[in-house]
Formats: sequence, structure tokens, C-alpha cells
Amino acid sequence: MRSGVVAAADWGGTDEGEEFDLGRAGATWSARLTTRVLVNDREPDFDARVGLAELYRVQFWPWVATAIQICI
Repeated sequence: MRSGVVAAADWGGTDEGEEFDLGRAGATWSARLTTRVLVNDREPDFDARVGLAELYRVQFWPWVATAIQICI
């Protein structure tokens, strides 16, 4: 990543949030994305879609080359 700066965007490419700096321009990063959808399933008389929320967590860490030795 040349700049080390990332920002959230929707599928159309428009920015959804502020940019944040990973602190290392020009570094290679590993990343993991997890998502969770929360719905209102506790009140049967209430439409579950009204209480819907999508949560996303993105984690970045610097990529590090490692050597693995196999001893036989």
C-alpha cells in the first residue's frame, strides 16, 4: 500500500467514513474482515428488519515473511 491510508467505501466506490493512517507507507499489509448482522428476533410482534444492523470489523497488521524449518 503506497500511502498507508485506508477508508471505508461502499460497492459503488463512494466514501462512507473518514480516512485513517496505518502508520507505514509503502508496507505490505495482511487484513482480515469479519461481519455480523444483528436483527430484532426477541419481539415477535415487531418487524425484525426495523432493528437490523450490519457490523464490520477490519483488522490490519504488517505482513512479515517467515521461514519455516521442518526437522525430520
